Amino acid sequence: MTALARGENRPAPADRMTVTVTCSAAVDVSALLLGADGRVRSDGDFIFFNQPVGPGVVYR
Repeated sequence: MTALARGENRPAPADRMTVTVTCSAAVDVSALLLGADGRVRSDGDFIFFNQPVGPGVVYR
């Protein structure tokens, strides 16, 4: 398991992974899917509670 500090980001270590977020307070979790060029391709690459599915990703 790899832990990230607040505000930290890193490249994904594998093609397939599970991310678990634990917090004692309520939090909003979101993900930005980036292409090989490091850019978001479209609004479909923004994953959050109201848009829980994107290319290869499911938010539960």
